[in-house]
Amino acid sequence: MSAARDRIVAERRLCAVVTGASSGIGLDFARLLAEQHHDLVLLARRTEPMQRLADELRAAHDTTVTVIGADLADPAAPARLVDRLAELEIEVDVLVNNAGYMLDGHFLKFSWVQNEAYARVLALAPTELIHRLLPGMLRRGWGQVINIASAAGFMPATPFNTLYGPIKNYLVVLTRTLAIEYGSAGITFTVCCPGVVSDTGIIETEHGRGWSRLGRLLCTPRQVTSAAYNAAENGRTVVAVGISTRGIVALGHLLPAGLFSRVIGAGVMLLSKEKRVTSAAQIALDTAPTEPG
Repeated sequence: MSAARDRIVAERRLCAVVTGASSGIGLDFARLLAEQHHDLVLLARRTEPMQRLADELRAAHDTTVTVIGADLADPAAPARLVDRLAELEIEVDVLVNNAGYMLDGHFLKFSWVQNEAYARVLALAPTELIHRLLPGMLRRGWGQVINIASAAGFMPATPFNTLYGPIKNYLVVLTRTLAIEYGSAGITFTVCCPGVVSDTGIIETEHGRGWSRLGRLLCTPRQVTSAAYNAAENGRTVVAVGISTRGIVALGHLLPAGLFSRVIGAGVMLLSKEKRVTSAAQIALDTAPTEPG
């Protein structure tokens, strides 16, 4: 444990912001951090589940929990969050970028507005939150940034979830880059890459219903959060969680990217019954996306 962390803990509890805290991985991460004696700021669109979680954590761990409702698809949301934290005089030591959802299907199945919002929630908002909260961590000499990515971050293609893989790969590269730039200043950057996770919104998508047949290959939220937390505590930058993720990493070492892409595409089509587009008649433009959590 660093001297800077010791100084913070001597004055107050560590404080963590968890995005996407209304369900799934974010909800479990809040529980884990409360167990580890952190105060919490919970952020998601839906406040009711977070209020229930806050009551649970206050009763069980005597922790301070602040609930903030916000939609990270709104370009102004990260700045408003940081301004609100300043008003409340909350110093953030740990940032868990977890918020996300799925656009399940072909690229043109969704409007550009929907694709842009998706990229903002999964990529731009996490990056902006890091940019806005990192200076305070640097001034205090200690902090942790934990980004939740995916096994898709190691794939050369993610057909029928078109933006998902590129964004998750971006998070992997971003985390590695920031670790090089700022790791020597006492800040730990960790990216957690699980396979498909049970008890999350992804299982409710068309792809997720196919992947749910993988049974024991699924990760649980606690496997993901424990792996991410332990990696951050031990200064690890990238952590692959689950048998399926490790298998994907191994395939990436063995197969050329072109062949790997075809293998991934065949697997997705087998599990989800998606098909390649061969004509305009196949493109459905009227299906609504899964809403962010």
